[in-house]
Amino acid sequence: MSWGIRSGLQGRVRRTGVIAVAVAAAGGTGATMSAMAASHTVTFNDLAFFSSYLPSQSFNSITVDVDVYPVNLTVGNSCNPNAAGAATVVSQSFQPCTNGPQPNNKRMIIDQVLLDFDISDYVAQIGGPVRRIKFRYKPVAGNVQLVVNGNCFVQPTFGAINGSGFGFSVNDNGCAVTIKAAPGTAIMQFSLGGDVLFIDNVRASD
Repeated sequence: MSWGIRSGLQGRVRRTGVIAVAVAAAGGTGATMSAMAASHTVTFNDLAFFSSYLPSQSFNSITVDVDVYPVNLTVGNSCNPNAAGAATVVSQSFQPCTNGPQPNNKRMIIDQVLLDFDISDYVAQIGGPVRRIKFRYKPVAGNVQLVVNGNCFVQPTFGAINGSGFGFSVNDNGCAVTIKAAPGTAIMQFSLGGDVLFIDNVRASD
């Protein structure tokens, strides 16, 4: 990665050194931490409706810091940005995945930006390394981008990223995406973006 997000993501990995300590404490097997079955979810419900965030800005939702970056929308593994829009808090049905929004049930619409979720904040909440991330989504248009542990992926769907060979799996059922680290490893950095899509309930667990 040769652009602005490079220093930001490297900074995030450095800040999350506690993860490496937690993995070592668990013997790299997950036996200790998995017994906790801990998780923490960013719901965006604590943000004001129609709050909008641009690249170089950040926000905090449910104790997790989120930085906003430009996004790459060209299929491949480049991290170089070629689009910059905004992320905005809205109320949006995820049908047919749900029966529609409930009171104060807010979503984030990603419109040509990349959201970088601070893994160290998740670690502080669940008390150990992050090995799984799950989020709900509704695609609207264009490609999607994931950045996991500094590795960038742009594809038409999240499911197409599975099998990338970078130490994690991606399961996409059309309503939610689950990212799992390989045994003995952890997710130390995570960013999510794309052309246009709604996201909600970004949950990290051990």
